[in-house]
Formats: sequence, structure tokens, C-alpha cells
Amino acid sequence: MGLFDIIGEAPPEQFDTAEALIQSFRAQAPCSRCSLSEVNQNNKGFIHRGNLNARIAVLTDSPFAEDIAGESVFCGPGRYAWEKIIKTLNTPEKGKNLPYRPLSDEDFFMTFIMQCRTAKDVVMKKRKKGKKNVFIVDPENANKQDVLTCFNLHTWPVLQMLPNLQVIIATGKIAIQMILREEYMHDRHVGNFFLSEFFPKVPVFCLDSLRMYDIASDFKMTELREDLDFFRYKYLETGRVMKVHSYYQDCRSRGIEVSLNQNI
Repeated sequence: MGLFDIIGEAPPEQFDTAEALIQSFRAQAPCSRCSLSEVNQNNKGFIHRGNLNARIAVLTDSPFAEDIAGESVFCGPGRYAWEKIIKTLNTPEKGKNLPYRPLSDEDFFMTFIMQCRTAKDVVMKKRKKGKKNVFIVDPENANKQDVLTCFNLHTWPVLQMLPNLQVIIATGKIAIQMILREEYMHDRHVGNFFLSEFFPKVPVFCLDSLRMYDIASDFKMTELREDLDFFRYKYLETGRVMKVHSYYQDCRSRGIEVSLNQNI
């Protein structure tokens, strides 16, 4: 049986909440289920941040040393971009009031596709942005089988058990490829909603890796603001993506092609 064949199975029956499942992973740490653990022998078993009752889940690829030390997400690369995202989503249009309660970390559940970071075949660059030195790590060549193992045995079961999950934000190439099971194309994916076979009832919104926004040009940051405006309008303000998602499911069952990003 292949790893993708477990799609559709329920999380382990002995755990009735996501919190209990996470605690079981942490209790058995360090995890040694795949070769990534060979270079992460002190891994925590499962790292997350935010609220298990949140409506929005945020997925990124793998933790960095700061994330592992802090046992959290976006403690290192991606931290500045995450702060920018929250600020942007909480800034109303000029002359208008914010049509929803300002967001905080408690409105999100954040975790990784892989709970370890590989030190093998990693490209690391150091760039100067203002007064900050920003490190960018791209685990492009991480063993794909290990990615599948970690996602299927850790992240996916936890996300399945989140009681209020409505939408997922996938950030970066690895997270998008994993959750959508298709080849990553920046122009196609970033800033749009998609359907995932892992979560047929939950629309997936795609962004670039947050660490890329840490060192981004003004043009790329403008693109990020436009993408966030689209997310805010479609989900936070109007909830239209949820209606389109139901419509999409119906069309798909009848063999009709339709996009989650269109208006109905």
C-alpha cells in the first residue's frame, strides 16, 4: 500500500482530539519514523503554534533551528512576513471599518509539512535587507518519501481532527505540492484557492514561502498585499469561497470544470 492510499482513513481511534494526538507524538519524541530524524535526533515529535480550535490552518514546509528551539512556528525565517500578514489583514480599507474582528495568532493553527528539517542538499543564502541579515533555506532536495511519511503520519491526521477547520493557507512550493498533489507553478498557485484531495471540504489558499517575503522586493510585497486582499474578500469578509467550494464540488461530481476563484 502506498502512502497516498491512506487518504480517507480516519485518525487513530484511540485519540479523540487533536490535542491528545499531538501529545502522543510529543510523548514519543524524538520521532525516528524516517531518515530525516538522522539529522534531527532531538526533534520534538510535533511542533505547532496557535489555536487548535481555529478556523484557519497555516502550513509551511519544515522547521528551522529557531522553530525547534522555541517549539513553535515562524520563530526564525518567515517571522517578519507573518507579522506583516497579520498587520495587512487587520488594516481596513481607507475610510472604512474592519468588517471582522482583528486577527491574532489565536485565529490560526500553524504547523509544518515535515516536523524535521534536513541538513542534506540544502541551499542557504544570506541577504541584506535594510539593517537585517536574513537567512533563506530552501530544502528543495529533501527526500520526497520522507516528506510523505511525515505529512501522512503526523500533520495530516492532526489537521483532520481540528474541529472548526474551514480553510487552509499553504505557503511555499513543498507545502503546496504536498497538499495539492500537483506540480508547483508560481503563476498558477500563488494567490488562488484550490481543492485538495486530502481535505475535500476545505478550500486551500496558496502563498509563496513566508521566508521569501522576508527578503522580498517592493514589487513582491505589493503582490502579497494584493493576494491577501483577495483572501480577505473571498473568505474573511464575504465567505464567498465557501459557497463557491460547495458549487465546485457539485460541478466536479458532474464532470464540469470550474475554478474556486470565480464568482457565482
